[in-house]
Amino acid sequence: MLLVLRFASMVLLASAVIAGVIDSIQSVAANSVMITSLGNALFGLYPDVVLEAELYVQSHLSDFIWDDVIAWLLTQPAFAVFLCLALIFYLAAYRSPIAAAKLPSRRRFG
Repeated sequence: MLLVLRFASMVLLASAVIAGVIDSIQSVAANSVMITSLGNALFGLYPDVVLEAELYVQSHLSDFIWDDVIAWLLTQPAFAVFLCLALIFYLAAYRSPIAAAKLPSRRRFG
């Protein structure tokens, strides 16, 4: 499970870097700050997924979740959302060196 969480963290971190690079290239080209929101980035890549996710969340979950939580999240910068998610996944997979030292070794001698 730790491997899956670390891999997801790495993928999200790479996505954040890619989104940041794209935003910086657009900012240099436009001579002003251009920041892509998560909603625009997802809608540009997968237009049907955002609409289907909205229908699914509103039909199976509370309207509060889509209207207040997810709608707010979709207006945030894409690189910041990906960075925060990468940090959350990394912290979920983190094992401190002290705790790791207390675990029994899996090596078998002989």
